[in-house]
Amino acid sequence: MRKVLVFIMVVLLGVTAFALVGCDNTGKAKEAMKEADDAWAKANTQLTQLENTLTQVIGPVMSGDTSALTSSVEAINQAGAQIDAVTKELESTEKLYDDLANLNVGGYTEYADAMIKAINATIDGLTLGKELYAKMMPIIQTGDVAQITAFFQQNTALLTQAQTVQQEVQAAIDAATQIKTDKKLGQ
Repeated sequence: MRKVLVFIMVVLLGVTAFALVGCDNTGKAKEAMKEADDAWAKANTQLTQLENTLTQVIGPVMSGDTSALTSSVEAINQAGAQIDAVTKELESTEKLYDDLANLNVGGYTEYADAMIKAINATIDGLTLGKELYAKMMPIIQTGDVAQITAFFQQNTALLTQAQTVQQEVQAAIDAATQIKTDKKLGQ
């Protein structure tokens, strides 16, 4: 009988210790999520700045005015540098979400995995943008409007792919946000 009581006490202590560790991990998960979300907000601000730069440059092109690119070389170069900076920021942010996922705390792990998916989709989009930038710059620098127009006509698939990636990014971000809301994470 005594062995049974000792066994029951050991099990109860183990369950209590496990519960305490779980609570501690939840607290750590909340802190890790806040840190990762803050880094995401910073990266997202940089993405917005990049988008604003590109909108000023690409906006006229979408309206058919490819000649506007020849006067926007400096802004396009700035966008190329911004792509590199944002990519580095996103890679650092992804590491923070990896750390959150590795805590293995239910909904926090699910949220972190969804944010990692969103970040990877964003990085894929930036990589595609960098590829487009590398192909486009030599043509833009010639100043030949006919060549620029031909480039955009010949690369519609790449431009369509960029739009698709943008939609995938938004869907991934929306999914992560929904998980955070549904599971009431951080509250």
